[in-house]
Amino acid sequence: MYALKVLKKKDEPEETNFLRFQLETEILSSLNHPRVPKLVEVFSVDNNHCIVQEIIEGYPLSSLIDRGYVFSEDQVKEIVRQLLMVLKDLHCSSVPEKSVVHRDLRLSNLIMNHNRLFLIDFGFARFLDPKQFPYCPDPPIDRFLNQRKNTSMPKNKIVNDPGPRTYQSLRRDISPSSDLFGTGIIALDLFTNWVKDETDFHQPWETVLHLSPNFASFINKLLHFGNSSFISADEAISELKNI
Repeated sequence: MYALKVLKKKDEPEETNFLRFQLETEILSSLNHPRVPKLVEVFSVDNNHCIVQEIIEGYPLSSLIDRGYVFSEDQVKEIVRQLLMVLKDLHCSSVPEKSVVHRDLRLSNLIMNHNRLFLIDFGFARFLDPKQFPYCPDPPIDRFLNQRKNTSMPKNKIVNDPGPRTYQSLRRDISPSSDLFGTGIIALDLFTNWVKDETDFHQPWETVLHLSPNFASFINKLLHFGNSSFISADEAISELKNI
């Protein structure tokens, strides 16, 4: 069985859609990772551009949240650890010019199969080396925002009330730091069902989630940029091992 992704022409020039199709295809063809679905085939029909990949049996983490599943802190740690292991390989490819940043980490893009985590949907992904592909505009902003409609914590409470514009820039930066920030968001979203009172979603997560101090500090470090943040997925993995 295979998964089919169709990039349809909407309210944008066909050249833009085709450029995105080319970029995603090139990124997927450059990846050879056991936790990323393999590219099988690409083709176009009437300006509809199609990407065929192997299908990953399992379920997106978002479906568990929707069904009310309550993750334990240890389970969240293990999911974060597996995600960071994948990101470590993407960010530091054995062929440096093929290193990739995902830029769209969210629960629906993480598939769990027999306790193994898989990362899908590279529509926002970019090569870290800008010479590898010409400038390619991101998909429309409304698509990006709508994908967070089931998030656990208000985005303006994540890092010192940055506001939507800063939140978008944190997620869209073409650097490993954007995926580390996204990993912090994933960790918080996995704790959604710890919150029973909806009014608590308007409070800073540190006051709502009663996590172990070390893990709370770890998540905070993922969510910050600058001197207090992690510089790589490898560094984050090393710290997580000691928690």
